[in-house]
Amino acid sequence: MARVPLPQIAAVLLAACFGLSGTTAKTEEKRLSIPEARVFASELLNNRRPRAARAVARGILQSNENDYVALLILSRAELSLGNAEESEKIAKQAFRVAETDNDRFTSSYTVSQALISGEKYTQAQFWSRRSAEAAPKESMRQAAVKKFQQARNANPWNVQIGLRFAPSSNVNNGPTSNQLEIGGLVFIDPAAVPLSGYEVGTDIEVTRRFDLTNTLRFSAGVHLDERQFILSDKSKRKVPTASSNDYDFRAIELKLGLDHIQNGGRARMTYDLIQGRNWSGNNQLSDYTRFELGRDMSVTPQTILGFKLGLEHEERKDVSARSADIIDLTGRLHFKLKKKGMMGVQFTLSDTASRSALIEHQAAQIFGYYSPGDIGSGVVPTFSLAYLARDFDQPLLTTVKRRDRRKTLGVSVFLSDLDYFGFAPTVGFNATQTSSNISLFDSEEFGLTLGLKSVF
Repeated sequence: MARVPLPQIAAVLLAACFGLSGTTAKTEEKRLSIPEARVFASELLNNRRPRAARAVARGILQSNENDYVALLILSRAELSLGNAEESEKIAKQAFRVAETDNDRFTSSYTVSQALISGEKYTQAQFWSRRSAEAAPKESMRQAAVKKFQQARNANPWNVQIGLRFAPSSNVNNGPTSNQLEIGGLVFIDPAAVPLSGYEVGTDIEVTRRFDLTNTLRFSAGVHLDERQFILSDKSKRKVPTASSNDYDFRAIELKLGLDHIQNGGRARMTYDLIQGRNWSGNNQLSDYTRFELGRDMSVTPQTILGFKLGLEHEERKDVSARSADIIDLTGRLHFKLKKKGMMGVQFTLSDTASRSALIEHQAAQIFGYYSPGDIGSGVVPTFSLAYLARDFDQPLLTTVKRRDRRKTLGVSVFLSDLDYFGFAPTVGFNATQTSSNISLFDSEEFGLTLGLKSVF
């Protein structure tokens, strides 16, 4: 078996461990086999002697620069000595030479520890996900999840990325009937029909947090929303002049926020200012400014009560008369259930003032949801139901004022056991029906949504 000479510091330590005199230590060269040296270095590290452990690990690496155990011990020794950057570099080398899931977990976990110590929190989140993916045991996976949460909580940067693929029977929100009767005359719009197709969406939000005090936090961020549509062949045959680009939507928002924790963490006030711009098709649709004031309170450990007031001004770029001022008030009640289940209800009242009969209206919406949590094999279903009533102030197209009633039913399933790097698929189905006293605004939509969601 190969043996390696220890550096002088290790020889002195051996002499002390074996009870040898200083003279004996100098005249006798002590050699350990590589397995013995690994054990010795590990014991030194466990006994809080990182300098000595580092010296022994370096001696092993002189024989084999890719010795996994020596690299791991050296990385942890450097971390104990406050050398986070060096520890990170060595742990990444250990990860590259790791041959088993256990070794890949341990080395990637060590990388995340070093990155947190070096305040590289975003990279630490990635490496925590990597260690969770490699974990051969559930206990190890949970340790990686805790490390991820530690990095996320310490990270002043927050990045949220959403991907969406949604087949739909009505991507253009077309009416169920393209006939409109006015004064006994029937008008028909051949292009006003539902068009089936697919929505491909990307949602990205990047936020930077600034902790002003222990209870006061300021944030600044940007939000990008991109939705592109692909018409089905059937829709293209139905309306040859229709183009997928006509229904594309994109928006960009700049956000400033203030978050004030109150009552020992049992309540908080939020103040948000949003400046946005959006486009429909290839044309700019509107600029808007919105202010939101919110308050959430923990009524009990399982119950959250919240309110939010919103004020918004929207400046339309297509038709200036459609510009609007909006005020809305939302109340919500959220309950935490067993097995990470939840249920809740949300109620919103809004008033939209505009010079356009197409825009000016009042609305009331109620939204409820329920999830029993994991029902087995990582399957987490969520059921939702929404009802929206909109009453328009001015007659449109006819002498009567428009009244819309919309019902939406949704079911989504989160398949948490199918995760990869901490992300798992979601599958959702929704059905929406809008009934109006003006037939041109009756519509139906059935859609399927595929997406990804973080497991932790």
